[in-house]
Amino acid sequence: MNVPDLKTERLRLRMMADSDTEALIRVFSDPAMSTFFPSDLSEPANVLATIAKRLAFDGPDGMGHWVIELLDDQRTGLDDQRTGLDDPGAGVDERDTGLEDPSARGDEQDIGPGDQNAGLDDPGAEGRMGGVDAGGGVIIGIAHLRPSWELPGDVAEIGYSLDSSYGGKGFATEAAAAVLDYGLNGLGLPAVWALVHESNVASLNLAKRVGFLNVGVDEYYGAPHRVLVALPSKHGRAHHIELWTADLSRAEASFGWLLGELGWREFQRWPAGISWKRGHTYLVVEQSSALSAGEHDRTRPGLNHLAFHVDARERVDELVAEAGRHGWRPLFTERYPHAGGRDHFAAYLENEDSFEIELVANDHPKAGGSFPQVG
Repeated sequence: MNVPDLKTERLRLRMMADSDTEALIRVFSDPAMSTFFPSDLSEPANVLATIAKRLAFDGPDGMGHWVIELLDDQRTGLDDQRTGLDDPGAGVDERDTGLEDPSARGDEQDIGPGDQNAGLDDPGAEGRMGGVDAGGGVIIGIAHLRPSWELPGDVAEIGYSLDSSYGGKGFATEAAAAVLDYGLNGLGLPAVWALVHESNVASLNLAKRVGFLNVGVDEYYGAPHRVLVALPSKHGRAHHIELWTADLSRAEASFGWLLGELGWREFQRWPAGISWKRGHTYLVVEQSSALSAGEHDRTRPGLNHLAFHVDARERVDELVAEAGRHGWRPLFTERYPHAGGRDHFAAYLENEDSFEIELVANDHPKAGGSFPQVG
């Protein structure tokens, strides 16, 4: 598995490495960090087991475990600021509240929404603040995004924890928001989930602040946990796509069949056009009176093609087999289904008006991972 570096205004999240071990032992040396864990991570043996299991994680590419580092310009003066709050919105909510995994006990603590530092100064933290990694950066916590071991369906679950001596400064909120944004918008996940101990009020507040919704409570990780979910917002999504065609009836026949097979439904109709909608996005085909040419040429500057997700490779095959009866012809047949590359299972179709459509199978494993893209 590989996770990318994530950078915020004050933090850098990078993939966890063996060289981070000593720094993470220092991060978890405060017993308060283990308040909601079934084992005491201030014991080096427990932290070593936790780190080892995280480093051995062999999940989907793009998911895994990060360490949270302070950017260089944030390190100056933190010793003098530990008793102050630079994030008035964080206050006592900025506590290191993890997600416990009693099934792992000493092997792995699933650390989750919040940061367990209670937003308090740690009088025993002199000389302990953070852990310096081999590269000289100050590590102040860890985070992860991976398929859940508790919730069904291998849904993506988030977790994070921060050194207790960095509380009350909004770092946990900043890190959690970065991982959540990466999951929803970087990986395109349909949802990101979190499990928070029911007594962990600070973590629940933090999760709410970054956009999680509380959908219930049940027994997870050996204790009552709130089930939280974050969904993508409409912000930045395509509102609608409009295609101009020289022959509306032909376009309706080809696009109407294909979009219907993909779950789109007719949305609007008027003398010069028709649209289909799926979710928040609709696609318009219009024979406009303002057309400046009599045909579409996808090789000229402008739109080349549209691409759609298809649930499975078998369904792509079925659509290709049926497409000829609905005004489409296959392209790049000699390289089907890997015209887009060996790790890309897709069909390319062209209708009578030279509009090109790509149909991409969701269940084809990507190079280096097997987590299907869902969207």
